[in-house]
Amino acid sequence: MNSKWFSFTKECRDSDIRVILFPHSGAGASFFASWGKTFAAANMDLYPVQYPMRESRMKDKAFTDLRAMLRAFADDSLQQLRGKKIVLYGKCFGSTAAFEMAQLLDREYGIRPELLVVSGGVVPSEMKVEKVSEGSGEEEFDGLLLKYDFVTEAQLNNSDFRKYYLPVLRADYIMQAEYECGSPICLPYKVLALCGSEDKKAGCESMKKWSAYTDSFTLRTFEGSHFFENKNTLPEICGLIREQCRQSMNK
Repeated sequence: MNSKWFSFTKECRDSDIRVILFPHSGAGASFFASWGKTFAAANMDLYPVQYPMRESRMKDKAFTDLRAMLRAFADDSLQQLRGKKIVLYGKCFGSTAAFEMAQLLDREYGIRPELLVVSGGVVPSEMKVEKVSEGSGEEEFDGLLLKYDFVTEAQLNNSDFRKYYLPVLRADYIMQAEYECGSPICLPYKVLALCGSEDKKAGCESMKKWSAYTDSFTLRTFEGSHFFENKNTLPEICGLIREQCRQSMNK
């Protein structure tokens, strides 16, 4: 089951659930590398998505259109998206990717996810950053990346960072700036929203707004900041995913 969109996976022989994970802006599949054992213990497959222009796909051109990227992903990975119950898990801007992917799979491929998990990601209708002006220079673009916390001053002053990571962050920034959602869409499946108690990017009040996108909404808050998933919280998160899926299957 080869796909360039999955540089590594963690499968369980008897699992009935496959979790597809979408990373945050600038990140690659390796962000989820340490999650495999916990998901395996919960008898769920772990399938982190590898975006172009990073890690194992350094030579692949990055997308700047979210929907175009997701369509390419779906077309190349249908074999991995069929055969088991699918859960889509998005981290930060990955939440918007997972949200769009859920609709695409349901609408055009006849694959309806069991659950959409959104972690530390504001609702799509509020996913707004300033668009890049035509002909903008490096200094202006750097300023926008700083303004919206895509980078720090120290990172911008690091030559290695600028060479290897800045092109990815710029592409992801444009993708986010060009994305438009419109009014909330009522999704025909469950949404599980996760957030950190000290998250200043997408805190509890922000994550509650995902309830407008579904008739079946659950919110869980964990101690920690934006990146609250760790060895202490992941077992509970896996339990929540499995319980939400069990409820869906019993309907």
